Amino acid sequence: MALDILTNYVEATVTSGGTTAPAAGNSETWTVTTNENWPVLSASQQIRVMDKADLGATSGYEIMLVTANANGTGVSWTVTRGIEGTTPKPHLAAWTATPAATSGAFDGRYQQIGTGAAANLTINNQTGTTYTVLSSDVGALIVMDNAAANTVTLPTGMTIGDEFRVLQSGAGSTSFVAGAGATVETASSLIARAQWSQIVATVIATNTYVVGGDTQ
Repeated sequence: MALDILTNYVEATVTSGGTTAPAAGNSETWTVTTNENWPVLSASQQIRVMDKADLGATSGYEIMLVTANANGTGVSWTVTRGIEGTTPKPHLAAWTATPAATSGAFDGRYQQIGTGAAANLTINNQTGTTYTVLSSDVGALIVMDNAAANTVTLPTGMTIGDEFRVLQSGAGSTSFVAGAGATVETASSLIARAQWSQIVATVIATNTYVVGGDTQ
């Protein structure tokens, strides 16, 4: 599951791209000049955008998905047109893209307001002996199910505050290791205590994790 990045008070001038109306879901490359520093996306991250001229509209707008970007003058962005059921439309030359906190960015991630019903936890089942966590694992439960000893690698590049939950469901012992350039701290050990132990790894600083829970 890709992670939506939400940001405020940034705009980008699209100098090439977005002026045609392709089929919904079409991927294209834009040439963009950023007016402020946008979050630069890493793997499995995305930002939803709209035409600034369409903000406040109740119909006839288009939601687009940025999946790769950069900051500067004349930089390239990779964008998917017409997401969340909206229809691609031709935007004016040198139009302004701005972040959009749409319903799709929140689906399945937060408690549903007014009902008291929490969204279901995403389960990421792993049956191999090695697994490296992804940004899409934030808010999910990684289930390690193998009869042999297995390892979960904590890599660099994650966002401070990210949490990764891991369950050892198989008989094989699950342990954590630091990826190249990463640091992992713990008050006890980096090995699950037993089958059905749950452990949480939290990013507390740049490329630094703390692992805690039902460890040995």
